Amino acid sequence: MINIFEYLNYRQWISDKIRETKEHRPGWTLSKVADKISVQAPYLSNVIKEKSHLNADQVYRLSEVLNLNSDEQTYILLLLEWDRSQLETRKQSLKKQIDSIRKTQLQTENYIKSPKIQNVTAELSEFFLNPHLQVIYFLTGIDKYCNDPKKMAQTLRVDILKINELIDKLIHLGFITKESGIITRSKKSYHLPKDSPLREPHQKLMTYAGIQHKQLLPDHLKYHFSVLFTSNPETHEKIRQEFLSFIGKMETWVQESPAEEVYQLHIDLFPWSTL
Repeated sequence: MINIFEYLNYRQWISDKIRETKEHRPGWTLSKVADKISVQAPYLSNVIKEKSHLNADQVYRLSEVLNLNSDEQTYILLLLEWDRSQLETRKQSLKKQIDSIRKTQLQTENYIKSPKIQNVTAELSEFFLNPHLQVIYFLTGIDKYCNDPKKMAQTLRVDILKINELIDKLIHLGFITKESGIITRSKKSYHLPKDSPLREPHQKLMTYAGIQHKQLLPDHLKYHFSVLFTSNPETHEKIRQEFLSFIGKMETWVQESPAEEVYQLHIDLFPWSTL
């Protein structure tokens, strides 16, 4: 689904949104949209081609037709005013408001469906600060590893005594249960919110653990890409948005796929030259 907050051009959003809506609403035509917002179809076509503009009332009507919420309505009207304004100081003020909204809306939390952790307990702290606990937890969700600690030890290149120790710790923390030798995961997937004090140390520890494990893997099982490049803040933002969009798609792919192996993915994007 199109995310309006990824757009800086209200007319491009209208074009993409109408095209997307056609796929889900049979009989949806440009003429019907134009009629609902009291403009002629050729005029709306010129708006989409960026040859004309809508006014605020017409954009507001369109937001109602497309069932936008109040935040989305506010945002699309700001884009309209920013695009149409001829006063440079006002354009700058509007752009600051737009950037502020985008900063809030374009966060990883808004692209993934897994519930955020609201309260950081001692159990959660220990879980998120021990990469091996997390890997073992996910291995217990795969049939061929679930009840075979020896296979876990082999694939992780960790002593079997350590694996059993980690399994016991997960049972103690309430992340898995074990009855008659059968292990069952008892926690659902979730993620740390941006403001969690665990987030940064968790990410660093997982990165370091991943680097160490990757060194033990044959080349055909690992992929690495790293690049330095010069660009501008606008392009940097476009790249970040593509990352966010990918994260949302990836979560859906993962949820729909069978659990056969445990994988780790890191995505980093940051400036070197910002003072």
